[in-house]
Amino acid sequence: MFGAGKYSRNDLVAGPKDPSGNGRQLANGAMAGYVNGPNGKPVWRILSGADAGYMRSISQSGPRTYPSISPKAAKRAFNRHYNKSPRYKSPRGRKQARSYDLGHRAPRVVTDSRYRRSPHRFDYPGVDVGAKPNTKLSGAKLAAAQQRAASARARRSQAGGAECGFNSVTSRCSKAGTSNPEWCEVGPKGKCRKSPAGRKNSPKNAKNVARGKALAASRKSKSPGRPKRALTQGWDVEDARRGTPSPVTSRGRPSRVQRVTGHKSPAFGSKGSACAQLSPRDCEIHPACSYAKGTGKGSGCRRTRSSGGAMW
Repeated sequence: MFGAGKYSRNDLVAGPKDPSGNGRQLANGAMAGYVNGPNGKPVWRILSGADAGYMRSISQSGPRTYPSISPKAAKRAFNRHYNKSPRYKSPRGRKQARSYDLGHRAPRVVTDSRYRRSPHRFDYPGVDVGAKPNTKLSGAKLAAAQQRAASARARRSQAGGAECGFNSVTSRCSKAGTSNPEWCEVGPKGKCRKSPAGRKNSPKNAKNVARGKALAASRKSKSPGRPKRALTQGWDVEDARRGTPSPVTSRGRPSRVQRVTGHKSPAFGSKGSACAQLSPRDCEIHPACSYAKGTGKGSGCRRTRSSGGAMW
């Protein structure tokens, strides 16, 4: 038998088209049936392939032919492979493989269904036949490429900082460093860097520390900073009568109501409405109000223009 799979007759279960669960023999001599899939549901699988006699009979029938496909179908197959194929483990690797395929010419250029199955192994005219020849490495170039790949795998699989050490001259981690390997680790790109313990415990580079302080000082000098607190915060009518503001009892910048009317509490009004509630005598005493007569809005107490805005 050829093409035997990982399942046997002991794995057979009842299925939609095989209620008995005994499986059945196909026309080419292969044995198939239902088995329990990864999700626990019965799935159809080949238990054993066709026999040797059938395989010899089809091999003697002549060369295998493949149906041709259109350029549109080839382009769809190319995009589907490089967008959804699980063989590429990262977006960066997927993009690199796609760019390489577009720029290089494969040894076999086909126009049939083989391209639909394997766009990364074949080329289709007008889709991915690049200008550069796609040749295999051999000799010293192949050995050097294999060595680089092995070194990269070793660096990625390295758990600690065995290949990296701390250099006391530069206060950095490098392959030339020999001291305190626990302060160093290999990053995702295979380069030495400080580990969390190294960033906390290793001596700092004096030049870099001075540079950081100078940068922080320049940023601080350019900042406008916090405005000073107003000295007239918390004024009310009694303070206006005395001519002096009350002591400042709270921190922070005064609100718009405080700057205009001198009142901190909204009970005295907001946006200048405190003046509208005053009598003529109190209006004249208040430093932010004035009593107007004969205007278009009628007589009444309003905020003065000099207090920071138009009259209400």
